[in-house]
Amino acid sequence: MAERTLRKRRNPNLPVFLFRPSIIIGAMHEPLPGWTDTISAAGGLSLVGGIGIVNYIHGDRNNIADLIPVDIVSSAILVGTALQANKPELKIYH
Repeated sequence: MAERTLRKRRNPNLPVFLFRPSIIIGAMHEPLPGWTDTISAAGGLSLVGGIGIVNYIHGDRNNIADLIPVDIVSSAILVGTALQANKPELKIYH
């Protein structure tokens, strides 16, 4: 719904970059591996698994976890913003 509203109501001369990442987890490399500033959502699960409180989670090994490290998300936002800066169109990335 957000994308439809933006398409209908935005100024056609205004560049818009909408980035919708999946579940964001701790850093892969920058500022250091595993860095996070919150323990909510997937961060909490990563924390308790990493320090050994949770050793097993029941699941199906064929399921794919839709997670992305925070440093990749921040880099993608910076690059996408730079690429979109002078283009008066709406770009949406998932």
